Amino acid sequence: MVDDRIRQLVTTSPRLATPPAAYFRLCQVLDDPTCTGMRVAQIVRTDPSLTARVLRVSNSAAYNQKE
Repeated sequence: MVDDRIRQLVTTSPRLATPPAAYFRLCQVLDDPTCTGMRVAQIVRTDPSLTARVLRVSNSAAYNQKE
């Protein structure tokens, strides 16, 4: 099951706009208990702003920096 931290990332970062279609697809997938990380990645990679958001957060964690 996908971690709730991903859901928080998607819903709380106001810096970049995500088209509604990608947001709603991602919410549907995250609500599915059989969801895989691969499926989440497929949706994220179709949206440049969402990809940038995920990279920004993952880089912050890699360098132990706070957002």
